[in-house]
Amino acid sequence: MQSYEVILIISPDADQDSVEESINTVTNFAKKNQGEILKSKNRGLKNLSYPIKSYNDAHHILMKAIMPPKEIISLDSILRSNEIIIRHFITKTNKTREAEDSAQTEDSVQTEDSVQTEDSVQTEDSVQTEDS
Repeated sequence: MQSYEVILIISPDADQDSVEESINTVTNFAKKNQGEILKSKNRGLKNLSYPIKSYNDAHHILMKAIMPPKEIISLDSILRSNEIIIRHFITKTNKTREAEDSAQTEDSVQTEDSVQTEDSVQTEDSVQTEDS
């Protein structure tokens, strides 16, 4: 499975229910096709750098997903057919599922190491203070 970043730019005319429905469309598509959404963030209504389809503002949705590469074309056509999505981007990232898992494991190990290092530094500081 391949890791992807999916960005949805949704019309400012869309209500919150329509925005959630668009997010659920991507989530359900991923689940139905042996994938999953790792992270989803609704960044809200933001000002666009340049007008898109005569809109100066739009809802921004950022999603990180893992799914089979062969399903991306289908997801792209589903997003194109959704009228409230004024632009979308699907970007292949370098991380695969295995790389994602190992990165999370390394992060947790580094966090534990830094906590242990901080504890040992505090202990050494307290010993030096007591000796003085």
